[in-house]
Amino acid sequence: MRRAMPLAILLLICATHVHAEVRGRWFAELEGDEVWLELNSRSAGARFQVGLDILADELSGLDVATFERDDAPMTFTLQREPGSFQFEGRAMDGTAMGRFTFEPDASFAAELRKRKFGRLRDKEAVVLAIHDVTLALVDGMAELGYDDLSDDELVAFAIHGVTPQYVKSLEALDLQPVDADELVAFRIHGVDEEFVRGMQEAGMEPLRGDDLLQAAIHGLDPRFVAEMQALGFERLRFETLLNFRIHGVDKRFIDDMRELGYDRLDAEDLVQFRIHGVSRRFIEDMSEVGFEDLRERDLLQMRIHGVDRRFVLEMRDLGYEDLTAQELIQLRIHGVDPDYVRRLRRR
Repeated sequence: MRRAMPLAILLLICATHVHAEVRGRWFAELEGDEVWLELNSRSAGARFQVGLDILADELSGLDVATFERDDAPMTFTLQREPGSFQFEGRAMDGTAMGRFTFEPDASFAAELRKRKFGRLRDKEAVVLAIHDVTLALVDGMAELGYDDLSDDELVAFAIHGVTPQYVKSLEALDLQPVDADELVAFRIHGVDEEFVRGMQEAGMEPLRGDDLLQAAIHGLDPRFVAEMQALGFERLRFETLLNFRIHGVDKRFIDDMRELGYDRLDAEDLVQFRIHGVSRRFIEDMSEVGFEDLRERDLLQMRIHGVDRRFVLEMRDLGYEDLTAQELIQLRIHGVDPDYVRRLRRR
């Protein structure tokens, strides 16, 4: 089964005061008892391209056998509460394509107005229809406290799959989203029952909604927490683990540092190494030019001030062969580089 193509690419543009029919082109392919249906429209102020799986039984008037006939005419209807899609086209080599029109349902729009929504425009109705938004869903969200949604918020709920069942699953975990925007953000970034429960079971302290959202955005998930715990970081706070993810402190990086002899680095050291670019490659480069077993502080200072393998070799070519790590750092701090030395010698 294909996953539905998200309607994130749907662009709702300026409203028009002239009624114009929503229409466009469609492509379909039969896959077992489902039809993969793609819709593409640029009409009536609605521009969208979307794909979704629909059970063949939901498409009224569709004869699935037609897919196997070459150049066979095909007509069918998809009825949803916000309106209906009328499809006309032809089948060819197991697929079909043609044109569609969308007719909004006036009674659905009237019921929405009774629920304090504004006038439902055709370009909004077609989005709600594509995502099969029903009055039962609207009422279910209202019962959960979301009874003052704007038209745009309802459309966003439809696009991203915010349903009463989703909200209830969060509430069961003592997580109370603040507003509609946060619910949409949760859905976009994958903050769901499985994610929240996994973080709780991993021993994370009770997290607020914005903490969970940041964790999901940056890839701080139960698996990462378990990896860090297995490496000996059992008591790290959420903020530290989040910094790990933001700056790229992962299992591979920690293993590299330990293999190179830096096995006593604490969480802050690891973050600082990543921020300033103390990598396996840098440590090995410095080792090749004679700086082995450098202290953590020296490695950081070298990276911060630009002491690298090339700098060391250029200074040696100029006769400065026995400089210590601290002397090289001081040269960099005060702007003494190979070009400066050459200029002095020319004078």
